Amino acid sequence: MRKLYKPGNMIEVWGVKCDWKDVPEEEVSAHLADGWSVSPLDMEDKPAPARRGRKPKAKDDGDTQE
Repeated sequence: MRKLYKPGNMIEVWGVKCDWKDVPEEEVSAHLADGWSVSPLDMEDKPAPARRGRKPKAKDDGDTQE
C-alpha cells in the first residue's frame, strides 16, 4: 500500500492542505495519471505557504503632500 495525496481539505501535511488515500502498489500509476501525487509537496496546484511576520513597509513613491 502507498499513500497518495491530492489538493483538498482533509488534512494539512507540511503546510499543504490535501486529501489522501492508501492505494495498492499495482494501482499507483493509474492514480498518478488521475492527478494524485506521491507527496503533498509534488502537487502542481498547491497554494503558496502562508508568510508569517510583519508586512513590509510601503515604499515612498514621491507623491507625499506636505
